[in-house]
Amino acid sequence: MKGCAVFKRNDDWYFHGLTRTTAGVLIATAPYRRISIESAAQLGQVCLEAIQTVTDSVPHPTEFASHFQPMLELAGVKSWGQFTRNAPYVDVIADHESYRISPTRNAGPKQGYDAATAGPITLPLDASAKQIGEAVQQAFDLCE
Repeated sequence: MKGCAVFKRNDDWYFHGLTRTTAGVLIATAPYRRISIESAAQLGQVCLEAIQTVTDSVPHPTEFASHFQPMLELAGVKSWGQFTRNAPYVDVIADHESYRISPTRNAGPKQGYDAATAGPITLPLDASAKQIGEAVQQAFDLCE
């Protein structure tokens, strides 16, 4: 299982890979990107590229802060709290059967993000980039 994280801050979109560690925890991994999105197809394509880039498993880290540091640098902020303030988050997870696009609830910098009341949107693995982008946009509408 691997995936990508998508954050929206102001008019920019931030992406990073999600890779499962040998202990089963999903962590932020390359690629790290900040871009302006002009279409659902472009949004879906960036998600697909991020998912295809990440590896299936990485060694479990002894510290976690450095894994998110590239995102802070892309945003020009110094902390997780600054980054997540007013920044909804959606994850796109690919397993052997489907894509699961999940909206979240921003519980603040200390608690992080929780699952939103609305459940995940599921798409088949043969979904187009446009379909994935549209589902990501829909999931952002469901974020709390």
